[in-house]
Amino acid sequence: MERFTFKIVVCGDYAVGKTSLLNRYIDARFTADYLPTLGVNMLRKEIERNKNKVKLMFWDIAGQELFAQVREQFYQGTQGAMLVYDVTRPESFANITRWHQEIVQGNKEIVHCILIGNKIDLEKVIPTEEGKNFAKDNKMFFFETSARTGKRIDEAFNYFIEYLINIY
Repeated sequence: MERFTFKIVVCGDYAVGKTSLLNRYIDARFTADYLPTLGVNMLRKEIERNKNKVKLMFWDIAGQELFAQVREQFYQGTQGAMLVYDVTRPESFANITRWHQEIVQGNKEIVHCILIGNKIDLEKVIPTEEGKNFAKDNKMFFFETSARTGKRIDEAFNYFIEYLINIY
């Protein structure tokens, strides 16, 4: 039995649902109230996959520009990054490029990424193809999810975690 520990940063603009995605995956809960993350919020989950013990350390990074100066220190030592945008807010998708660049520049090692379009329970403004194309162009995985309903949350997280286990 092998043991793995993965540091995974969860990034994206404010109010795209980063914390809600994590709460849904870790505790199977959703809270509609919006409380912005201040700085960073760390959450942990331990799982077993294919007879391996896996410790997941999620770093939920604040999306507000106010915290831009301190974010770089949170990226160091990261194995994975979840880049999240809100499918109803085009500016959150447009900013994914900046988030991706921040992560790449803030880490000496290769960081493996997954792009998540969240809030698919609402009326989408950003076509699925745009997300798929961005992910393909940047060698990322892509999923659309709903933290509110739980749709495709486990599928996205499990796929990404299996990938990390296989490459490490």
